[in-house]
Amino acid sequence: MIPILAAIGVGVLGTLAEKTAAALLKRDLGGRMATDPTGRPFDAILGQSRSVASTQSPLLVAASPRPMGPRVAGDLIGRKVVANGSVVELRGSIATVLPYRLPTTAAAVQIEVRDLHGTVVRTVSLGPRPGGLHQLLFDGRGLPSGQYLYRVIATDAVGQPIAGANTASGRVMGVRLENGRPFLDVGRALVPLSAVYHNQ
Repeated sequence: MIPILAAIGVGVLGTLAEKTAAALLKRDLGGRMATDPTGRPFDAILGQSRSVASTQSPLLVAASPRPMGPRVAGDLIGRKVVANGSVVELRGSIATVLPYRLPTTAAAVQIEVRDLHGTVVRTVSLGPRPGGLHQLLFDGRGLPSGQYLYRVIATDAVGQPIAGANTASGRVMGVRLENGRPFLDVGRALVPLSAVYHNQ
């Protein structure tokens, strides 16, 4: 907390110093643009020094928005969430049920399966589907056994994405860390924190 407050203070002071220096230079130079001996405007020099400071100062880096990590994930325990992305365990060619929900009729539905590195390994086109809860019996044939992520992609008659399509919804019962990434236990589904698009 202290590094973040310090970084905010440094940023505010830096901005005030820049504005004051610019005002003084303009007053002393009669409104003409100030330059250094090489002819570069001081505004350009200030901008360059600001970009160098932001990449080198640990205080300024600490003030950047923090990623959604375990603490934020823990804050969701007990809350209801909706997510489009769930973990599925594939065991060779043994069929696994992939549930998904559509808020309305879709002209085209696809289930996209990715490995845990984010590479798409399979896309299943299902054609049009009515709104409601659906299941895809997925055998994972040709894929190594292990954990994968799947999500639903639904579009309307003009090819626009349908908001609200999801693979999991319910109350968050717990949080797990897998390779440093937070996953939420939502009902009987395990979803990455990044797949959550609504909570209450």
